[in-house]
Amino acid sequence: MTFSTTALNELHSRGYIHTPLLSSDELEQLREFIRQSIHDAIGVRINDLGQYHAQVSDEQHRIMGTKHNRILKAENADKVLAFSSIKSFQSQLPGYSPTAVVYGELQKELRPEVYFRVVRPGKASDVGAAHCDRWFNELYKADFLGSISYKMWISVQTSSGLNGLYIYPGSTTHGLAYKAIATPDGPRPTPDFDLSEIGAEELMPAKPGDAIIFNDRVFHKGAVNAADTTRVSVEITMCKPDVKSAAH
Repeated sequence: MTFSTTALNELHSRGYIHTPLLSSDELEQLREFIRQSIHDAIGVRINDLGQYHAQVSDEQHRIMGTKHNRILKAENADKVLAFSSIKSFQSQLPGYSPTAVVYGELQKELRPEVYFRVVRPGKASDVGAAHCDRWFNELYKADFLGSISYKMWISVQTSSGLNGLYIYPGSTTHGLAYKAIATPDGPRPTPDFDLSEIGAEELMPAKPGDAIIFNDRVFHKGAVNAADTTRVSVEITMCKPDVKSAAH
């Protein structure tokens, strides 16, 4: 599929868009890569990803929650990034490339980061707090702070209206302050403003193969899964590495 210039213009003007993205073949390849990752991590083969919650124990899900187990193997990540739909989007952003794998603030691998999330029905613990990606980039001193980065949130297994991603439309024109709090996994940003200032969240409609693409200043969060099937999504961030000045 081709990513249109109309969609890109909307992304630049509004800060986020909902768009069809993957072809049916690309979607099935992506699902298979996720099945492989789950099997590698916990030894369970899940043909229907929507039934993940019925086939794994809480302990197995805890293991899957580790970021290391949710990042696609390098060869599979490269195949996803070679999808015509992904390449079409990237081609609209000269100089942009996928972010590298980072674990917290200490470990970094020089390979592209393509990772997935699994959110079981009714489990609030499976989704994180509302945030802006820019906060994490600043807190961990990312090497692409000189430009805007873009998150591609791709629906792999969703039920529109019952799960998915919340966007706060009012956040795109609001200066969102944050503060860092200490956690066992390192500092984490948390909002330092009244959420009422930006208004209500909007649950983005997304069917499998669709994408929500947004810039790093858009406030967002995962929705608690109100469906009776597991929600699965994939995330890719495109960034433009800062140009380092030559030493004199």
